[in-house]
Amino acid sequence: MDWFADGMLIMMMAFIGIFIVFFFSVAFYAVFKALRKMPMEPATKKSTEKEIIRQIIKVRCPYCSHVYDETLDACPHCGGKHP
Repeated sequence: MDWFADGMLIMMMAFIGIFIVFFFSVAFYAVFKALRKMPMEPATKKSTEKEIIRQIIKVRCPYCSHVYDETLDACPHCGGKHP
């Protein structure tokens, strides 16, 4: 090869290298632009919603027939002890 062919080969390699860098930079820019528009969510998503199910059981006082919660030790109306 003579010096002209060597110069052309170097120029072609440089052109191909510049084209590859340009192509990938445009492609990565498009991907990053699309990712930036996506909503960000944490990697470990913790549920903040809780469902609380509770039953309230009522009992009738044997002394005054007043209805009150089973969790109480005594009737709030007459003070009678829970059986």
